[in-house]
Amino acid sequence: MKTFQKFTKIGFWFMMGFIALQFQACNNTSSIIDEAFNRLFHPTTFTVTNIQSTSFVLQWNQMPGVDHYVIELSQDSLLFNPVDSTFTVSGTATSANSYTSGTTVMFTDTITNLHAGIRYSVRLQGISATTGVGNSHYVSATFVTPTEQLLEQVGSGDKTNTTAIIRWPTGTTATQLVYYPQADPQNIQTINLTSTQLAAGTVKLTGLTGNTVYVVQLMNGIYIRGNITFATYPDVPSAQRVIFLQATDSIHNVLDTCTAQTITLVLPAGSSYAEPSTLNIPNNASVTFYGMPGATLPQLLLVKVQLPSVAGTIQFQNLELMGYNSDGGSNYVINQGTATNTDAIIFENCWIHHFRSPSRIQSSNSILVSQLKYDNCITYDNGYGGYQLVTTSNASAGKFDNIIITNTTVIGIDGTDVGLILCNLVPPTSIDVENCTFYDMVKASKYFIDLNTNSTDGTIKNCIFGKSNSQLTTSGAKGIRTGSSGSMLIMNSYATSDWITTANNITDLIQYSGTSTDLFKDPTNNNFTIIDQNFTGANTAGDPRWRP
Repeated sequence: MKTFQKFTKIGFWFMMGFIALQFQACNNTSSIIDEAFNRLFHPTTFTVTNIQSTSFVLQWNQMPGVDHYVIELSQDSLLFNPVDSTFTVSGTATSANSYTSGTTVMFTDTITNLHAGIRYSVRLQGISATTGVGNSHYVSATFVTPTEQLLEQVGSGDKTNTTAIIRWPTGTTATQLVYYPQADPQNIQTINLTSTQLAAGTVKLTGLTGNTVYVVQLMNGIYIRGNITFATYPDVPSAQRVIFLQATDSIHNVLDTCTAQTITLVLPAGSSYAEPSTLNIPNNASVTFYGMPGATLPQLLLVKVQLPSVAGTIQFQNLELMGYNSDGGSNYVINQGTATNTDAIIFENCWIHHFRSPSRIQSSNSILVSQLKYDNCITYDNGYGGYQLVTTSNASAGKFDNIIITNTTVIGIDGTDVGLILCNLVPPTSIDVENCTFYDMVKASKYFIDLNTNSTDGTIKNCIFGKSNSQLTTSGAKGIRTGSSGSMLIMNSYATSDWITTANNITDLIQYSGTSTDLFKDPTNNNFTIIDQNFTGANTAGDPRWRP
């Protein structure tokens, strides 16, 4: 027992000694400082704001003991490998580099000369003003600059079918302009921009393909500063001068000031141009009035087009031509009374209405239009005052020498003459009428074609004659009047039972037993789609647009 007590006392004093030593050791080590922790605090607020395509604003709260701040920038995601740019900001707050928010002093700095659409990382470190005190840890952030758009959209007046004017702010820093068809991105074209072009802020692209979508990019080295797409206009009839008309343009003024010998005037789809006075064709010129394809044909409202003493081809294509006065009045497309020698007047894919006559020659002056052609047209509500589609009544020295009417629908007006051709003094050399549909034409005592006693050779082929304007069975509408030596050949052409003529009948017309309403879908509303599947001429006769 004594022995046990002895060992217990020895153990007790041994433990007390150990504890005392440990207590002394703690007191000794508490006076040692780890230099790794002797550093500045980092900012608790660090914000990237107002991020633009080429700049951003950095904000952070002031920290004590800072001599200056170091800002580092890299093009990566918090890797900073490598650091691309380094900036310093004084640790002393001034009105130029800081502001006060409540009781907190906030530093701010704007970083510029960035590139658009690039991921950047930014970090900040406080550099100590005291020897022996370490710099702060980094604080960092990452962001992406928004893409830049310095290119303007290509305006309707800045492009054609083969060219486009590209615009950007003057003085912009850039190196190249690249462009390519959207459907062929490998076909890249590059323009190295000159100082003159950069100062002007514009370049004209040439050699483009019509009706094509292009991508254009403004580059500064490898960086994109603008990206747009645009579509060229469809190809248009070529000419020395191609003018894409704008909404405020006057065709009258354009023609009066244009000196080119070949001119194409391009009317935008769905546009409307009203010309209350005569349009004068420049002397020795060929002019095409061309309507751009689209959901709606461009409208051109006319009083008259005046031919010069000498002209080439005057063409109206893809247009709705209508009289300036809605009642037809004294409106014409061509109403030539002065001397001219003109190669051709051509109407192609046009709707023509509310004219006395779209094509008239008058007076005793020497007037020669070598060719008059209607192709793929619909004419209606013409013939006011007893005029025909083609009229040279009482023109003693004038003529349309070769008349061609193809793939066309001619619709008359109740109570008006509306014959097809009237040339009672000077006959044309030839008349060719093919693939046409006629309806509501020729009132009583008038002629479908009237050449008086003159002789002309011609053909009427693959046509359908619907209801005549006059339904009289005596003293009614008449067919073709021509001199005895003329020859009008009729081939594969049909007449409905309500095509009624009482004199000068057109022989060799194939008789269809039904009326126009039996053959056509809705003729009173100008729908001449052939509905009789047993009609033998369904696939060969009439205006092709109405064939089944």
